[in-house]
Amino acid sequence: MVGVSHMMMQDRQQTAQPRTADYTYLRLEQRSDGIYYAAIPSGKKETVFKFESAHEDEGRTGYTFINPGEGFPERIVYTKGTQGWLYAKVAGKVGGQQKDITYPMRHVDCLTGAFIED
Repeated sequence: MVGVSHMMMQDRQQTAQPRTADYTYLRLEQRSDGIYYAAIPSGKKETVFKFESAHEDEGRTGYTFINPGEGFPERIVYTKGTQGWLYAKVAGKVGGQQKDITYPMRHVDCLTGAFIED
């Protein structure tokens, strides 16, 4: 499975069109020792995370991928919300300190930009 993450930014003070702030090419693949999630963010080198587990959290299923190597993030957890929301929590250590960032994402129609609530 392949995909792309495309982050758009728009200055709330101006009426200019949104601009691409970041993108990531994504790939899920089966290997002999498990399922892997590969990410290539904004022209950087590929980082690979191994599927660790699926779990239930407040009635929602989460999927955890780990990369115990050097660098941030070391763990990515995707959790499907309601009304077309998906949450990606990236976690790991930066400068010896634990850091967690959650990215809320919304499912949108690529042609119209309308929100899709599934």
